[in-house]
Amino acid sequence: MSNDFAQFQDAFFEEAGEHLAVVEEGLLALEQHPEDLDLLNKIFRSAHSIKGTSGMFGFNAVAQFTHKMETLLDLLRNGQKVVSPSIADLLLKSTDCLKTLIESVKTGAAVDETTVQQLTSELATASQSDEKPSSPNPKATQTVSTAGSSQGQIYLITWTPPEWLFRRGLDPLQITKELRGIGNLTDVTLDVSRLPHLTEIDPETCYLSWHMRLATEKDRKVIEAVFEFVREDSKLVIEECEALSVKRKASESENEIRVTNDEQHVEDGEPKPLGEILVESGVVSRETLDQALAQQKRVGQILVEQHAASPQQVEQALQKQRQQESAAQSKKTDTASIRVDTDKIDKLINLVPAWSGCSAINPANYSVGPSLISSLMSLVIKWSGIWGMV
Repeated sequence: MSNDFAQFQDAFFEEAGEHLAVVEEGLLALEQHPEDLDLLNKIFRSAHSIKGTSGMFGFNAVAQFTHKMETLLDLLRNGQKVVSPSIADLLLKSTDCLKTLIESVKTGAAVDETTVQQLTSELATASQSDEKPSSPNPKATQTVSTAGSSQGQIYLITWTPPEWLFRRGLDPLQITKELRGIGNLTDVTLDVSRLPHLTEIDPETCYLSWHMRLATEKDRKVIEAVFEFVREDSKLVIEECEALSVKRKASESENEIRVTNDEQHVEDGEPKPLGEILVESGVVSRETLDQALAQQKRVGQILVEQHAASPQQVEQALQKQRQQESAAQSKKTDTASIRVDTDKIDKLINLVPAWSGCSAINPANYSVGPSLISSLMSLVIKWSGIWGMV
């Protein structure tokens, strides 16, 4: 076993111990507060984290047993079952069994297979029984009601990724996969109008855009979250079909200019650059604009031509600027530990293409501590080589 992998395993056992403590303490508290949904969610996340990371390290017995616990916990937190004394007792016994399984893979200690099989069977039976709450879970009812009110909502999505997308090793098709996971994605059209001549193509530059239609019960914020890690420098437009239709009619009836792709800039008081307006109006081409921008002079050059500063003074200022940038970057990389929203970790890992070897990691909803986050991110960097992501 390499030292690196041993270090990762040590991080797993450390985190697993913390999660086991959360599960055990949570279950004891749950006996006194069986309707505490936040407590159930906390227990579920810790169990789910143990299952996902143990599967990643190949500890299949731990992963399979925790999966049985997770299934029952999921039914409880969704209001499909109630926390009865018998279920609480079963989960506590299962937590003790899970401790022995983790200790077994850590030290090689023997496991009572009979107890494992018995508890596995009891967990499966409890998950399949018809024990349901006598009255609907208010939060569950609210969720269904909200979803129903937006059922059939159709969004038109236009996404132009940043040019650096491929250079950071990100997979744009993962975006469409995630959108299909939250609704019915149709009319996916690839726009290649920005592709230059074959001799001018940079294979590391993304010239593509996508137009899509999504029917979903989710709200707009859920859709925007899909693009979270590629939102920087992207051009993203998400419009409701009904709202879009009303806006067009109002524009036509009042003979107004309809605001399109950059409404947000206008609302925020940030007008679009002159060049962008000229390109969209068809006055100049994108190539002409790029050539014009390339001819713009830098501040240092202008000051030298105006004799306001000498070339040496400008160069000294540039060196100072580079030192400040380097110091700021060092400060970022010297951070001892981090706490990252686990949904973001999921998406970040999923955006790495399958060829990088990261497709096997899918720790959805994990509750991950700093040391294991560091280990996971180290694995991502080693497997994919995408330093620009971190």
